[in-house]
Amino acid sequence: MDHVDGGEDIFKPSSSTTKHRDRSKAATLIQTVARRVVARKRFLSHRVRRDAAVSIQSQARRKLAVATVLDGIARLRSERATHWDALSARLRRDAAHLAPGAERVEIHVPSLGHSEHVRLDAPRFQLSQAMQIARLCAAADPNTHVVYVSPVELGDELVDYYQRVLSLARGGSGDDDDDADGDPASTPRPGASSRFTVIVPELVRRFPAHFTLASLALYSPSCCRRLYHLSAGRFAVIVPGGPVGWAEKALALRLDVPLLGPDPSRAALYGSRSGAKRVLHESDVNIPVGAHDIYDEEDFCVALAKLVAGHLDVARWKFGVDADARADAGASGVAYLDVDDLDVVRDLRHEQRRLTALDRHKGEAAWHHPDVQVLARSKLLRSLRVALAARAVVCYPGKRPEGGAWPSFMALVQRYGGVIEAEPRDVVGHSCVHAFVRPDGVVSVRAAQDVLSTDGYERIVAVHPAAAAPVEALAGATAAVARRLFDRGVPRGVVGHFTLHFTAHRSADAGGALRLWATDLELGLNPLAVGHLLHVAVTGRAPRKPAPGAGPAPPADPAKRSYVLVPGFYHPGLAALKYSSFFKLCRLHGIAFDLAKRRGPVLLLVDSLASGVVGAVTEGANKLDALRLCHKFLTFVRKHVDTAHLIHHVAGPADRELPDLIHVVNGALRPLEHMISSLAIGPELAAPLIHDRRRLPQPDDAATPAPAPVRTTRYEMVRVPRPRVASPAGDVAARSVSSTARSGTGSVKDRPAPFRNPRSVDADRAVLRDADRFAPGGGWWNSNARPFQRHAVPGTSRRSPRVSGAIQLEFRSASAGAQSRTTNGAMRARSRAAVAAAAPPAARSRPSSTASAPTAPLGSRSTSRSGAPPSDGPPDQSGAFVTSASKSSS
Repeated sequence: MDHVDGGEDIFKPSSSTTKHRDRSKAATLIQTVARRVVARKRFLSHRVRRDAAVSIQSQARRKLAVATVLDGIARLRSERATHWDALSARLRRDAAHLAPGAERVEIHVPSLGHSEHVRLDAPRFQLSQAMQIARLCAAADPNTHVVYVSPVELGDELVDYYQRVLSLARGGSGDDDDDADGDPASTPRPGASSRFTVIVPELVRRFPAHFTLASLALYSPSCCRRLYHLSAGRFAVIVPGGPVGWAEKALALRLDVPLLGPDPSRAALYGSRSGAKRVLHESDVNIPVGAHDIYDEEDFCVALAKLVAGHLDVARWKFGVDADARADAGASGVAYLDVDDLDVVRDLRHEQRRLTALDRHKGEAAWHHPDVQVLARSKLLRSLRVALAARAVVCYPGKRPEGGAWPSFMALVQRYGGVIEAEPRDVVGHSCVHAFVRPDGVVSVRAAQDVLSTDGYERIVAVHPAAAAPVEALAGATAAVARRLFDRGVPRGVVGHFTLHFTAHRSADAGGALRLWATDLELGLNPLAVGHLLHVAVTGRAPRKPAPGAGPAPPADPAKRSYVLVPGFYHPGLAALKYSSFFKLCRLHGIAFDLAKRRGPVLLLVDSLASGVVGAVTEGANKLDALRLCHKFLTFVRKHVDTAHLIHHVAGPADRELPDLIHVVNGALRPLEHMISSLAIGPELAAPLIHDRRRLPQPDDAATPAPAPVRTTRYEMVRVPRPRVASPAGDVAARSVSSTARSGTGSVKDRPAPFRNPRSVDADRAVLRDADRFAPGGGWWNSNARPFQRHAVPGTSRRSPRVSGAIQLEFRSASAGAQSRTTNGAMRARSRAAVAAAAPPAARSRPSSTASAPTAPLGSRSTSRSGAPPSDGPPDQSGAFVTSASKSSS
């Protein structure tokens, strides 16, 4: 057993072996840790190198890709610039094709390249682009083929209408049919016209409504292919619309057709108000005193204070925003401030007179001493900051000028820049000249027009030819500006169409001499220039021969012919009419174009009457004839396309932003009446013609005697109590008497003056026009009221409005023994009898005092204390507007 027990110890390891094994394990562990540390270091180092390589390679690939793209963009831009230069060189080389009578193809793209924020806020933007549909009339030249890109689809009736209008340029209807009644809408068409083509981009419905027409044409492949085929093999140009943008240039490059307009970069530079001021200043033409390129409110106030201190005789200062200055008929971003009511200005004027009287050696130069000017500016600066926020008036298109919007206007100035200019006191009129600069530098003046504007500086009516200033002076200033535009940036000078606006005024410093200021510059065809194309198409050639049996009717001298242009207005009543119904209604009331004499209104149809927008070019043998016919047309639309359709129409927000008929009538008909009256009195009072309703008061108006009028009419206002008669005749009498006191707002002061045709036999029944609208249901519709505004009739179940008395206007002659004219028929006689019977004895026995009655020349409107103008009566033999009164020579 001991031997066995001892044998077990044989297999036990010795201490040396154990130590050896421990050392081996320790060495293995150490080696393992060391290898792990070395391998980790190698891995980390490799990963760092790998990440660095990946980063370097990524940056290199990115830079290489960016460089490749930039090189491609630079190469593409270079190719486009080379292509653009080649197109410009081709346009200059073939400039002779743009002369009248040369064969060419004109691609008209009436695109409005305003900024996106303006297009987003513009109501019915596509309809605004379609307002230049009269570009089709450029096809009146038999050697010109017009390709018109339309933003809306045109119906067959509208295309047929303009084909018939173009037939007038060829000498009439082309047919000796005697059934033609003289209306372009009803004259037979000689055949299908092949000189104009209308193209609508196929993707116009898929893109948002604020996209420009040029971009829509560029994004429509079928449209581009058709335009390319129509222009291939012939000399063709693209005639752009308003502000030229990138889309017009891209379309020209894609079609390989030169653009008859400026480069987009130069268009953006010269199309702003500040850019226009720089061009006009460099052209050495007279411009208003002012400042431009203002981008800060503090700079604005300092510049205005400096201008007011140096020109205390200016009564009104006009402000404008640079961005999209041509949007909304020139009235976007306009404000003004009348400084006559500021106490600080009155004090400074007194100080100026006192300082001038003290320093007789220097005279007025003493006021312009630097020290004096610094003190005056410091006083003005404190007051102007408050006056601008409280009294500045901001003008919006289609609306009345209003205050309280100065912060928003100043925000636009700070964002886009602004200008300040002086408004002259004695404004004679506003004129515009449409000119064309050929690529070879030849300047041609197409037309000169007198422009009638609203209180918000919105141009609504144009009269041709211009008479506010000499045509030679207008043409000379326009030629100087055109040469400057062409010389800037040759070989990429500004070419194509442009419009230059002028203001004619009487200068007090020059003894009342006529002065001419260039105020604005528009690049491209504006609505007024497009309307002149319609005039050229209608009166381009001799009319057709008269019908058998009719007397000879030779056309008037083309140099003396005139027209009145209303570019367009909105009326909701037109939306409920069809073409046939509207033209039939026009013919029933004598609104038609006479083919033999080439006189009458030619309608400017935009899309369809469903849009409610229409314009007109009223042709006349002379200016007086054109003004009368335009007055007749506007009165017809206002009177006969009226409440019957308004009561079924609720104007939407987009419709309220458009210039409606009431806005056009209030701004145009009254100046037209004054112009007609001036022409009817005699040529010695006819020039200048334009009646500007923004004429500012003169300092010496009270001291300057007014010229003696040829004839005078005295007006007397008599307050007659309203009769309380229950009979139908009494109701008619009460309404006829109180019709002058009622209006859309229920006050005499706000009632607009009635506008009627001077040659209409129904003009003398204006007092009873409301009685004719009597309805059996117990109410009557007021033609001057807003939609859904109804007035109750006395004596019915409806409760009549509480009116203590009505205002009746009685007109008495200024000469002794003259009898009052009564031409209203038996109905008006019965009405006056009922009024006289219902009036109290004091009112019936009141003597008529003509000594204190105001006087006014023929054709002018006398206004009572309450501001209500008298009703118009029949015209006299001379054609002037005369109220229901006897005439007497003064």
